Amino acid sequence: MEERGGLRRKKAEKIGFSDEQASQVSRKVVARMLLTMGFEGATEVPVDVFSQLVSRYICKLGRILKVLTDSYKKECSARAIG
Repeated sequence: MEERGGLRRKKAEKIGFSDEQASQVSRKVVARMLLTMGFEGATEVPVDVFSQLVSRYICKLGRILKVLTDSYKKECSARAIG
């Protein structure tokens, strides 16, 4: 499991985000989302929980998209996929 986290960290650093920066961005996104939905305030714990949920969802979505593009790569050209 540690190896998998290390790979994510390397990929995040490759595109310019450290784990801490990505965490801060997701917290800001969640805070703005909650404000938009009508919440006037929230403690740090619920924001962190929602932030982790959003991060996991995005990671899972990315893995699904990678599997789909890898499977369609055999059938379509890169231009047809993109």
